[in-house]
Amino acid sequence: MADCSAASGGLEAGDKVGWSVSADANNIAIGAPGEDIDKAAGTDVKNAGSVTTFKVPASGAWTQYQVIHQDQPGVIGGIETGDRFGETVQAVNLSPRTAPTWQTLQLLVGVPGESQGSVTAAGAVQTMTLLGAPGPHNDVLYAGHNGVPGTPGADQHMGRAIGASPTHIYVGMPTGPNAQGAAYAVPWQNVTSYDAGGADQPVTVYQPGKDGIPSGGKAFGAVIR
Repeated sequence: MADCSAASGGLEAGDKVGWSVSADANNIAIGAPGEDIDKAAGTDVKNAGSVTTFKVPASGAWTQYQVIHQDQPGVIGGIETGDRFGETVQAVNLSPRTAPTWQTLQLLVGVPGESQGSVTAAGAVQTMTLLGAPGPHNDVLYAGHNGVPGTPGADQHMGRAIGASPTHIYVGMPTGPNAQGAAYAVPWQNVTSYDAGGADQPVTVYQPGKDGIPSGGKAFGAVIR
């Protein structure tokens, strides 16, 4: 993919271009979670990951919007070995019957290897506009932030299972903090990529043994659709 005429950069072994793909209307996001990123300081960061976004009109002539990674201005966080930014992507139009704007055409990016402070591989989900650079319209979900319950836990890998609707962001947590797994439904109002300055709304928690969901089993939330 990175060697096609519409895409910048070149393919390298282990980039995993296309590991995740999501499209909405004429826009598409393609994750490359295994891509190594060269930091501005000259350090090569292994498996930091990236996402490339394109416009794909009916004519079929692809146009690249941008390559997104965590060593860019306006993108939250810093690149770290094994972040795997782009392991999952989800494009969503929050107002599908109207012309898309930066606010209504959104992109989720899973970063399951992201550390939170000293907590390794706690994971995160970044939210941003799919139109233009992330800039001021970039936000992040992780445990204890933007209404997400709990505190970051090692190897929880938030961001490996994500989904979205026009009202909520869905995040699967199959490896904790709940031993049997869980899933969260986060209102879009909780992230500034959609609603700058809005108060956090309640997050719904789905987990075995709660609200009619059968107890038992494990890895609840491993897949979100």
